[in-house]
Amino acid sequence: MDLPPNSRLPGIVGRIERLEEERKLLGDDIKDIYTEAKSAGYDVKILRKLVAERKLEADEAREARCLLELYRQELTRFETTPLGKVMASGAGGDGYTTPLVTSGGFERAL
Repeated sequence: MDLPPNSRLPGIVGRIERLEEERKLLGDDIKDIYTEAKSAGYDVKILRKLVAERKLEADEAREARCLLELYRQELTRFETTPLGKVMASGAGGDGYTTPLVTSGGFERAL
């Protein structure tokens, strides 16, 4: 299969390659700014969240904050349950292992 004589493919590929290079350079610049912020004492994880939040529209940002708060509340409620206390204590080694419970003399995973 031959390309048509007036193929735009070389130009398209060239533009993509230039933009990929620009994106890499911009990524390097952004990384340098985060490094600068860290050396100035700023928490980079918080800065990244702030930047991501500012990208959202006002309604989306409000919804995201509400969901985040809802999830935090749910985790807090879970941590006050007997199972949550066991999980938070690290029982089972990694804090995520499902503890065994005794039911009628048999041990079984929850």
